Amino acid sequence: MASNIPITGYLYTAYGDGYVQEAVRAVSSLRKHDPTAHVTLVTDRHVHEDPATLTSSVRGQEGSGTLRYHNVVKAAFDRVVVKEARGGFAGKVDFLSNEYYGFTCYLDTDTYVCADPRPIFDLLEHFDICLVPDPAEVDIVQPGLTPYNTGVMFFGPGTDKLFTTYKAYYNDELTLMEHLKGHPARNDKTDQPSFMMAIRDTEVRVHALPNVWNARYGFNQGLMGEVKIIHGTATDYKLIQTAMNTTIGNRVWEAKR
Repeated sequence: MASNIPITGYLYTAYGDGYVQEAVRAVSSLRKHDPTAHVTLVTDRHVHEDPATLTSSVRGQEGSGTLRYHNVVKAAFDRVVVKEARGGFAGKVDFLSNEYYGFTCYLDTDTYVCADPRPIFDLLEHFDICLVPDPAEVDIVQPGLTPYNTGVMFFGPGTDKLFTTYKAYYNDELTLMEHLKGHPARNDKTDQPSFMMAIRDTEVRVHALPNVWNARYGFNQGLMGEVKIIHGTATDYKLIQTAMNTTIGNRVWEAKR
């Protein structure tokens, strides 16, 4: 890890331009609550180190909109890492890693930060990974095995084997699906069953965070305390934040569909 990179940081992954743009929106909410945040974006889309160095011929091909796009993305993130990846959930599996910081907060691009996430980093002195049980998943891997949502995760250096196993299980599942169906499996197969098997089969210390740290607003659930991070695609997160925090006591959130 480079000497100028802080030990604690935030990670977004984005496959395709649409998710890159969503990540730009998401990181702006994070910086409102942690202005000193060091944030890394891992993407398959090439973002020039210095958009001003684009040649005139390239500019002519890509257009001024692309030049503005490069500027916006570079301004939003402290570091952009370009990697090849598959599409859909497979891209997230390919991109996820603990290599960028000593202690990482990973956030999906459809998240909206409502409070400073930094207090959760302190829990990584006692646990390897902190995340929230999923309000919509069932225990399809094994009866009683709690499904966690991978859209908001805090993790430390003790997760090397977890991520290696997670990626191997996901790829094995795709291979099995291809064998059974006789054609290539879709890369948007959800990653969470593979993640649950990896948690089960590795000696990783897991802490279940209260669901206010990953509030899936599109699903009915009980809430206690002020919502810290909203998770789900939306057009008006401020409105959702206000609605979810009308009261901060013990309550039931009924999703509006």
